[in-house]
Amino acid sequence: MLQDYLTLRQAYLTRPDTRTQIHQNYVRNLFLYETFRLGGHNLPPTIFENIVSTGKPQSTETTRQAYDLWQAWQYCEKQAALRQPLDLSFVRAVSARIMKHTGGETTTSVGRYDTSLGDFRLGEDYDEDTLWLISVKSPSCSTICAGLPMYN
Repeated sequence: MLQDYLTLRQAYLTRPDTRTQIHQNYVRNLFLYETFRLGGHNLPPTIFENIVSTGKPQSTETTRQAYDLWQAWQYCEKQAALRQPLDLSFVRAVSARIMKHTGGETTTSVGRYDTSLGDFRLGEDYDEDTLWLISVKSPSCSTICAGLPMYN
């Protein structure tokens, strides 16, 4: 029994350590790359790895989006190390980093907002044609509802 324990202990002590910095960086980069792909981007992994390792985006919009994701991740890591609270200002700061190079000012019927600064959308944005659609449907709905016993 003791011999089995010593053999098992020796095997445990000589196993490769998977908690090395290289492995942790690989797992982090793989997580970020898969997150980026979930957004519908088809950036090759080598280019994504190059952006993360050098910290410099190329001139395409997709690589700038990958760079912004990387910058947002670094910001989150720093704030987590400082034990900053998760509040509205933190969410705005992360949003600003994610949209820094690809966001911009947007004008809607309820006002303007700038996604590159971390601004949120203003209220409900609506399509002006919706009012026309409601006015067209309204007589039809009234006719149908009049025929239903629960509306009489």
